[in-house]
Amino acid sequence: MKADRLSEMQKAVLKITADRGWEKFHLPKNLAMDLVREAAEVMEHVIWETNEEIKNDPKRIRQIEKEMADVLHALLLLADSLGSDLVTVFWEKLREIEKRYPASQVYGRSGYAYKHRKKSTL
Repeated sequence: MKADRLSEMQKAVLKITADRGWEKFHLPKNLAMDLVREAAEVMEHVIWETNEEIKNDPKRIRQIEKEMADVLHALLLLADSLGSDLVTVFWEKLREIEKRYPASQVYGRSGYAYKHRKKSTL
């Protein structure tokens, strides 16, 4: 990874892992499942609530923030286990999205609606 805050976070996560001898558990399959589990914990704090209820509840927001940190933690470990450079793949993916969903054609529409639009028969 390039020298940036993300790589600093990854180094810190790897140090915590090494200090506790957890490397043997950090296999791609396990880390991918952990990532999904942590993302589900974010969802637990918002399910059945309105956007207004969520946004106006500082305690809930703080709980969500902690869960988002867990998601990032799991993602950094997964990237390391696969030898992935998250900074590079992030920018590659963003360029791919820009090509796949041109702003001039999708503005104000969901990516799903654009992807499943009726194509002209001309």
